[in-house]
Amino acid sequence: MALDAKTGGYYLATSTGSVYSFDAPWHGSAANRKLAGAVVAMALDARTGGYYLATSTGSVYSFDAPWHGSAANRKLAGAVVAMALDARTGGYYLATSTGSVYSFDAPRHGSAPVFKPPATKPLVITTTSLPSATVGVAYSATLSASGGTAPYSWVIANGSLPIGLSLSSSGTLNGTPSRAGTSTFTVGVVDSTEPSPRVATASLSIAVSAATPTTPPLTITTTS
Repeated sequence: MALDAKTGGYYLATSTGSVYSFDAPWHGSAANRKLAGAVVAMALDARTGGYYLATSTGSVYSFDAPWHGSAANRKLAGAVVAMALDARTGGYYLATSTGSVYSFDAPRHGSAPVFKPPATKPLVITTTSLPSATVGVAYSATLSASGGTAPYSWVIANGSLPIGLSLSSSGTLNGTPSRAGTSTFTVGVVDSTEPSPRVATASLSIAVSAATPTTPPLTITTTS
């Protein structure tokens, strides 16, 4: 069943695919009359706030009050066969096969709340500096990020690490530097947001100092 907002008429569609139009919105209506047949469809009149029920016999009944027969917390008298939404209030209506109609003010009244994915914060690299390194000494540091959707994947987006160091996809820097100097580079992190992963970058540097020469202990070599 469907209403024509322009004329106030309505349409009925049958199980065979036939469609019938009716000019008068109250055709066959009788608000307090026993319905001639099981309810098979329902439609709301956006102009008046009323609703219409269509039965399996083709009869249509109009009801002025949108809450006619409603009981939000009452057990429904019969199987639900039709539903309509009220665009003005956000509520909805359920019609049963017995002709009872129930109105619900809240769109989720008596139902499971609509799931909303938790809002994610922007993806940000929280590592702002890295510890210095020394030639010939094992080095290890871990990059960190926040926001977005874990897990993260790390890459070197620009520049290069000191010779001897590498970056794993999990964000761990390790290795043994072999040359002194300062290396500046850009790291990038990609999160797991679907369908479009988020990306963040940050510029970092590692200063590698030369190994401190060791002075052999002073010993007396004269033996006689």
